[in-house]
Amino acid sequence: MPSSFLQRSARLLGALLLVAASGLAVAQSDPPSRVGRLSLVEGSVSFAPGSSEDWGPAEFNRPLTSGDRLQTGPGARAELHSGSTALRLAGQTVLEISELDDDNTRLTLTQGTLALRVRNLYPGERMEINTPNLAFTVSQPGEYRLDVDPNYRTTGITVRSGSGVAYGENGAARTLGSQQQIRFADRQLAQEVAQNNPPRDGFDLWSFARDKAEDQSQSARYVSRDTIGYQQLDSYGDWRTDTQYGPVWIPRVSSGQWAPYRNGQWRWVPPWGWTWVDDAPWGFAPFHYGRWAQIGLQWAWVPGPIRPRPVYAPALVGFPHDRDNAWQDHRRPPSSGWFPLAPGEPWRPNYRPPQRGNEHQNRPPDARPDLPGYQAPGAPVWRGDRPRPFEPDAGRVPHMVQPPQPGIAPRPGGLTDAYPQAIPRPRPEMRPAEIPQQPTPAARNQAEQDQRALMQRQQQAERERAQQEQNRNQTAREQEQRQGMQQQMQRQQERQRQELLQREQAQPAERLQQPTPAARNQAEQEQRALMQRQQQAERERAQQEQNRNQAAREQEQRQGMQQQMQRQQERQRQELLQREQAQREAQQRQQAAPPGTPPQSGVPEPRQRPLWPLRDSGSSR
Repeated sequence: MPSSFLQRSARLLGALLLVAASGLAVAQSDPPSRVGRLSLVEGSVSFAPGSSEDWGPAEFNRPLTSGDRLQTGPGARAELHSGSTALRLAGQTVLEISELDDDNTRLTLTQGTLALRVRNLYPGERMEINTPNLAFTVSQPGEYRLDVDPNYRTTGITVRSGSGVAYGENGAARTLGSQQQIRFADRQLAQEVAQNNPPRDGFDLWSFARDKAEDQSQSARYVSRDTIGYQQLDSYGDWRTDTQYGPVWIPRVSSGQWAPYRNGQWRWVPPWGWTWVDDAPWGFAPFHYGRWAQIGLQWAWVPGPIRPRPVYAPALVGFPHDRDNAWQDHRRPPSSGWFPLAPGEPWRPNYRPPQRGNEHQNRPPDARPDLPGYQAPGAPVWRGDRPRPFEPDAGRVPHMVQPPQPGIAPRPGGLTDAYPQAIPRPRPEMRPAEIPQQPTPAARNQAEQDQRALMQRQQQAERERAQQEQNRNQTAREQEQRQGMQQQMQRQQERQRQELLQREQAQPAERLQQPTPAARNQAEQEQRALMQRQQQAERERAQQEQNRNQAAREQEQRQGMQQQMQRQQERQRQELLQREQAQREAQQRQQAAPPGTPPQSGVPEPRQRPLWPLRDSGSSR
């Protein structure tokens, strides 16, 4: 009896240990709820995932996570976002995302320049940048820059705003405050070159312009700044307020048969597994956050209420048949039958989503009426077989193994025939003039160049105004000094005159009637000296007036040249826009023309003949 009891106890204890170990392993392997995304590329930028050593061109909509690496070529620039933090790379920079999860961001900068704009640090969140010399941790939100020179083995840290701590070997640490720059030359933080209020170079001005444009984003009024990819929504869509869903975003697409999750590829991205990578330049936030709804004849993205730290999802889609097996099949990606989730439909991934209060992407429909996963009572149902609320045990499947890396595009067949690929032709109920046009790459590049040129002109004007203000202050100080010297000379002359009068009054009356030759000579010398000083002051005032007039003429010439350059740039931009408008109108006319009509070259029609008869030479006689 005791032996059987001990055996049952041992088996029970072993089962409990096995369950605890499996739960711990699963908990440790759950993917994070935060990713990074490449939002801007200028020049040559290469990318290598953490699970491979193969380098290739960087992609915009592929999520970045722990282990991924980026490298910029000479003269190139790149920008990526993680949460509300913006990271910008200058040319010849090598950056590795060593760790990126819900509470930790650890970057490794091997060489080059990295600029950071940290908008917010949540409680318990840690941001660290490692270099060959030191490890720098951000203590407060602000603007930071790190420069690593591998040739001289130095690391420069610039803090524009905020504060941070640099850690070296043997317990060395150094705190850096706002408007402070220090360059370290060893691991003990002993050899350093410090500078206060360092000037900005071209890369700093470019980063400042990007931050200013991001601060003015209209989409930040409707979504959290932690939503990755919201910056591109302003240029490719419009925000509206719907009576049922609240604020919604409608993309500007030229095809009436466009639908979400149709133009893109499935990519295997560890640790999430199959991930949707859309082809559109704005195709990140609407495909990894929120829900999609069809309002009338248009698709609209429903982001839901603004909440901090939204949870990232690899693809917010569902499968009408065999939904659970569609995600856990590691042999091939989803090939057919997926559809975008609507407001009220829960997301069923192949792993346990992070639990963070009301920020859950997969909250059941009956939890809160103000979340994207809620279906209002009496609202139109998205489809007949409404999915069940998320069940952690039922939706959990083993993790996938690593498949081949190349992306796989959607294949026709099955239910995909109900959602054909986008056809570049307008809907019958839309006139060609009403079809929203998507900006061409040339127009986007021209708009970015115009914006950079405008910012450069504004910065140049600010520098000129500052220089003019400094010149005016300098002139005012010199004028005050001259006036002070003149007043001092006048007071001295007045004292001398009073002393002379007192001496003359103290002498006898017979000596006062006729001054002595020495007194007359002294008085004449003083008068000549006074006249010389007055003439010198007049010459100085005339020279200063001439200098001010010369500076004013030079300023007017510079302003005229700037205005002429601005007018020329505006004319060139208008001509480019007119040419693009003419091309679009020609394409629209060609698309709207009936079949069999010969293509038109865009040349205007010839002028019609006059209605009255023309007289020839014979009729005139």
